[in-house]
Amino acid sequence: MDILKAQADLDKLHAETMRLLDDVQKTRRAEQRWAPILTASAFLAVGTGFAAVCVQFAKLFLH
Repeated sequence: MDILKAQADLDKLHAETMRLLDDVQKTRRAEQRWAPILTASAFLAVGTGFAAVCVQFAKLFLH
């Protein structure tokens, strides 16, 4: 009887572990979906800042 209960407990633990692993994979996929958008936004922000600095230097040297 103890062996059957232990097997049932192991089956429950295995099922819960598989569910948690599925949740982790879903979370990782959801996070990775935003990575390219955030990277592009960061490059645009840096590029905009660089352009603003260039414009200020151009104004400084042209006046």
